[in-house]
Amino acid sequence: MAADLLSLENEVKGGSVNATAVSEGSEDASRVASAVFDTSHIVEETYTFAGGDEARFFFNAGGTLRVKITNTATNSTDKDTSVSALISALGNFDLRATTNTRSGSGETLGGDQNLGYYDLTTSYQTLMTVTEDSGTYSGNIQIKIEGKTDSAHADARGNNGINVTLKVSILLNDTTRTDYTSGNLNSVNVEAEAAGPTDIAFHTVDPTTAQGLSTVYTNISTANVSNAIVNDD
Repeated sequence: MAADLLSLENEVKGGSVNATAVSEGSEDASRVASAVFDTSHIVEETYTFAGGDEARFFFNAGGTLRVKITNTATNSTDKDTSVSALISALGNFDLRATTNTRSGSGETLGGDQNLGYYDLTTSYQTLMTVTEDSGTYSGNIQIKIEGKTDSAHADARGNNGINVTLKVSILLNDTTRTDYTSGNLNSVNVEAEAAGPTDIAFHTVDPTTAQGLSTVYTNISTANVSNAIVNDD
């Protein structure tokens, strides 16, 4: 019995990563690039919990903060192809209690997957990067996800803040620029060095009572901090 209780305690402290009775909620926010871009699309979004207990309840029961990216390009370019490949390699990004994960695979994975909600500080830390590992833009096109929290809530019961901000960056770091105009098109897409528009969506994956909990906390709000593109041409 004691061993079982210790195992359960450790599982909860680790964010119940083996919990299967969780469910992705509906989309909380969709932040679409205002146009195609040749340098970056960067979004910052804040998730807010009602209090410190609620944040602890959510993460300890296996809840996660999820990011999903899509590329809505209609005039696909080589950079769109690379961005879409990185989006596939990322899959669903999940911030968990003590880790962060992706559902995709491939490309070059960076950042620190041992950072979760309880490890966040009041300054951005890089949680995950996925960088193209081959092809024309190898090493130069990247998806980067950073996270931070506010100070611990005043209830002093072991939470790590009630406002969690995720910063999601789609970075086109290729430094070669060429302007394509009506005078020199030669069947080249005017936006050949651009990508997108991309759509960065925010969800929660919520604990449910099906895993034996009498109550669960899923009332989390989101608010946009910034949504911007950069073009150097």
